[in-house]
Amino acid sequence: TVQAGASVTLTAAVARATSLRWNRDSLPLNTPTATEPELVLNNVRPADSGRYTLSASNAGGTVVSDPVELRVINDPVQPAPLIT
Repeated sequence: TVQAGASVTLTAAVARATSLRWNRDSLPLNTPTATEPELVLNNVRPADSGRYTLSASNAGGTVVSDPVELRVINDPVQPAPLIT
């Protein structure tokens, strides 16, 4: 969970792939880093919330990563309680 306006980076270790594509809720993303191992989302907003996956392909086929859930909220994220 992140606050709206934050930057988020998702990184995957990929080997032997000739094609990469980041997806949100099973739909391909159209961002500058959508075909790179590292997806950078700047100034996120609630509409960016969802399940992110990376599809990696080569001549042997395509595999899809496990999903990562991103939740973007407008309210400030409250810090954990502090006990001194």
